[in-house]
Amino acid sequence: MKKSSLKVIVFIAFILFIAFYSNILGFGGRDNKPLLNLKNLEWNFVSNNNNKNFKISRKLDESSLELIDKTKYGYYREPSQDPPKGLKAKAIPQFIVFGFDDNYDVKGMEAIIRLFKNYKNPKGNNNTLTFDEINIRATFYNTVKFVDLNNELKNTWKKAYLEGFEIGNHTYSHQNGSGKNYKEYNDEIIKSEEILKSFLGEDFKSSGFRAPFLSYNQEGLQAIKDFGFEYDCSIPEGDQDGVDGSKCYWPYTLDNGSPCNEYANIYWNDPLVTGVKGLWEIPAYSHTVPDDNKCEKYGIEKGLRNRMYKASKDFDIETGKVSGMEWNVIDKFKASKKEYTAILKYSLDLRMNGNKSPLTVGVHSNYYSDMSYYNALKEFIEYALEKEDVRIVTAKQLLKWLENPVTMENK
Repeated sequence: MKKSSLKVIVFIAFILFIAFYSNILGFGGRDNKPLLNLKNLEWNFVSNNNNKNFKISRKLDESSLELIDKTKYGYYREPSQDPPKGLKAKAIPQFIVFGFDDNYDVKGMEAIIRLFKNYKNPKGNNNTLTFDEINIRATFYNTVKFVDLNNELKNTWKKAYLEGFEIGNHTYSHQNGSGKNYKEYNDEIIKSEEILKSFLGEDFKSSGFRAPFLSYNQEGLQAIKDFGFEYDCSIPEGDQDGVDGSKCYWPYTLDNGSPCNEYANIYWNDPLVTGVKGLWEIPAYSHTVPDDNKCEKYGIEKGLRNRMYKASKDFDIETGKVSGMEWNVIDKFKASKKEYTAILKYSLDLRMNGNKSPLTVGVHSNYYSDMSYYNALKEFIEYALEKEDVRIVTAKQLLKWLENPVTMENK
């Protein structure tokens, strides 16, 4: 065979190889939809063009999906839609975690402190391990630069801390972190933690971290783990095909990466997280907008999904999935306060009728000096606390339960 002919054959084979694997990996556009097989943690890529299935498997360090174990790196739990340790959904609490970002507005923070102090969790069985009848609290992920020249804000942060609210880290400068390296993350963490410690006390240390704009990467997550943080809550969860509000992943450790991140890496080119041993991920869960059949039940006019789609074509009108951060819902997709409350209620009900994965609510305290926003959040809190299984907790309290999961009756 002539060398020129051989070169042509090799070139054609190379082109076919690229085309074949581009189809497998979803590079050919959104017609190729990945679905996740939870039992063996394999990605199944289903091509609508040829109806063929392909699999890419990840080897796991452990085989049990129910394992919550302590290793030299910390706790370990694989991503799963099942509640921890084989517990039945009907026997465990429905956790809700409010995470307030930035927190530069004194009036907004004071409003949230005042609101949460008015309520306790349902009495349940007086089980301290499931936070029965305790005062409800939230987590404040603070951008620390805001207290540099603001003693009033500094005093408000300290007041929240002393009254049982969790103080988490939202960096010092609030910059997009997706392109930052390990040292840049580490410098931000050290600077912000030193300032927090200067007025919250020498024993203070944040347990958790949320990246500004949810812009995380592998180096940043490794930096926060190495610094000693126990959890991150920056990776969105629920966008995958085949996952809805009734069967989101429960929080997991990042030892083998994140299924949500793998999806986002394929579709939106988010930085891939290859693994951070022992670091918990409490995801930034998506919420679900009621369809027309459900709108009346939640006290709003039909057509909410259509209205949000008209506001921004980024909205997924078919599934109704939307970011769990309120500024997206209200500012980008133009939902009213009443509609926002309905979305929260519907998202909670989906979880309670499903696997009871936690509902995280991403919020910004500066909104809530406005009484219309305040009352919208108040209405949702009261709606939630009418349900005997609901427990409103901080992210750190949720983590405490995740590391020792028990039923509501198990004391």
